[in-house]
Amino acid sequence: ADDDPPYRGRLTFGLYGDAAPKSTRQFLQFVEGSDASSVFGVSEDGLPRGPRYSKSLFAKRDGLLLEGGKIGGLEPVALGAARLLRYKDGSAFDVSSPPVESSGVRHKRRGLLTRRVLDGGPEFGITLTSLDTPELEAERVVFGTLLDGGEEFLRRVERLPVYSYASAEEPGSIADEVFQAQKKFFVDASKSFRDDRAASIYPGKILRRVEVTRCELLPDSGGPES
Repeated sequence: ADDDPPYRGRLTFGLYGDAAPKSTRQFLQFVEGSDASSVFGVSEDGLPRGPRYSKSLFAKRDGLLLEGGKIGGLEPVALGAARLLRYKDGSAFDVSSPPVESSGVRHKRRGLLTRRVLDGGPEFGITLTSLDTPELEAERVVFGTLLDGGEEFLRRVERLPVYSYASAEEPGSIADEVFQAQKKFFVDASKSFRDDRAASIYPGKILRRVEVTRCELLPDSGGPES
């Protein structure tokens, strides 16, 4: 995490491969690059090409989730009815039919690994609260948990500043309403002119760099039961 001074830690996830096999396979695709290798080929060092979690970012945080899996050079593309993810080398793969499943594990514990059910990309979340969060149940599925090193990492990320659309004025005041209207106008105008900077500014964006420097699959150590 880009803190002062920078913090470097290690996170270990246990995956619920029996309870959420589809979500687990999707997550591992971006850990190992195995599924992507047939699409993107193999590099000179023998490792699969294509998008991987190594060098990805944790980009957003709110009161419920820390959101990660933001891979540089991977962009959504619409091709007719198909939804594609195009990588920086020009290759693409279809995410029109994301894995839909329910693991039966509720979002009621801190440090759970979760993803949007209708999202076929690499993005995932880590829960930040131990409270029951029914608002997450309708659209997300739990497929793993943090095992080691997670709590210190989460505490440090929770202290990092995030971007907010809030004004410095009293909420609901005339000045606040003017600020919100101006903000919406300029953001919408930027999007209409296809200014990519508008898409890079959003509530909850972490204003420090939180990067996954390396991500790999560990040998099976008899992790949490599904």
